[in-house]
Amino acid sequence: MTDLILSCHKLTERPPVDAGCCVVTASDEDVREFRANLGVVRNHCTNLVTRFRHFAGRQLSIPLALSHGLRGLRQYGLGVKKRYNVGLFEQLRYLTWDHFSYRILPESFYMYQLYLAENRNLRSRNFAHAEILPMQQYLIDTLRCEDFPLLRSKQRFAVRCSELGLPTVPVLAEFTEGKMIAHSAKCEPNLPHGDLFSKPSEYWCGIGANLWRFEAPDRYVNALSGESYDGNALREKLCAESMSGRIVLQEKVSNHTSIERSLTTGGLATVRLVTCRTPTGSIDFLPASIRMPIGQAIVDNIAQGGLAAPVDLTTGEISGPAIQKDKTIGVSRFEKHPDTGVRLIGLQLPCWPQVLDLAKQAHEAFPSMPFVGWDIAILRDGPVVLEGNSWWDVDLTILPHRISLSDTQFLPYYNYHFRRGSTQAI
Repeated sequence: MTDLILSCHKLTERPPVDAGCCVVTASDEDVREFRANLGVVRNHCTNLVTRFRHFAGRQLSIPLALSHGLRGLRQYGLGVKKRYNVGLFEQLRYLTWDHFSYRILPESFYMYQLYLAENRNLRSRNFAHAEILPMQQYLIDTLRCEDFPLLRSKQRFAVRCSELGLPTVPVLAEFTEGKMIAHSAKCEPNLPHGDLFSKPSEYWCGIGANLWRFEAPDRYVNALSGESYDGNALREKLCAESMSGRIVLQEKVSNHTSIERSLTTGGLATVRLVTCRTPTGSIDFLPASIRMPIGQAIVDNIAQGGLAAPVDLTTGEISGPAIQKDKTIGVSRFEKHPDTGVRLIGLQLPCWPQVLDLAKQAHEAFPSMPFVGWDIAILRDGPVVLEGNSWWDVDLTILPHRISLSDTQFLPYYNYHFRRGSTQAI
């Protein structure tokens, strides 16, 4: 009965993206409810000292907003004035007002180009990545999501996928507390002769990842630093590094031949697809993006300088220019890949129906989660799921599409799960 009441909350439905997948839009009422929920989460996640600081900050809100405005102007102001001919005083006025009214920080202000007239209407519906992260964790806690630990560990995630038959990149070995645990016969007695990829088991945004290029007869060369090790020395190195956290080792994989030379010069390009559990129990999608590494980068994360382009959910075509975070103007856009020169808009991603099906299957394999951000690589034999992110990057989902989070169905879905979690807590 409770679920029925919760699911009857106002959701404005649009035609489905595909069979069994309803799409909703956030109303002004949804935005107001979400802001109220944000206030609850802030109070829940802060201690008494932090609350006092917030109270003091409200009393000093105007000078604080001006301070943030000046900080943003120092970093981005001249670049934006030169590129978009928006005066420094006008930028400062917008920056100060938007922080005072909506707590928008300079980084978000410039990334979402809120200084442009056509984007000013986004500011009242804007929610920063830093605000959404604790809200994601709050839901996980209140809903008692038993699948959360499986998503936090790359090794446990790979094991779960293997058990359920989800295509993924197998873990060859895990290094923990100075020891190597082999999960494949390929690692016994020696490391396999081929390119290898190592990464911390519980880090994200590509932090700590390393590509080891194999050179016969038994050398592994770090693609970034040029350091070279034989098989035994590399094993010892990874064992030593595992004293500060688990490390997983996998074989390097390559993209499908139709995009391998278009979207990358060697690194792996991946699709980011966030799935949502709807009030009726079905799986829905937030806007999709394709991430691309540039230069000699071994990861495609936008936090590490990678590109991200919007993807049409229905067709699987790249539907707009790629974005890159820019330290001088906030965000830059590319209609062509800067390395390959290939025009991005209209480029068809292969195996798109299978990508959508795999994301749905993956969410069904971790049913307690309300939202998951999937990293899916389209390989020569088809798509595989690399990771499931319980804390997914809001900017990666919406920034390439030039929309705010309120322009997606995330807010009404979140509000529904928030009420469900509150009911369970009672």
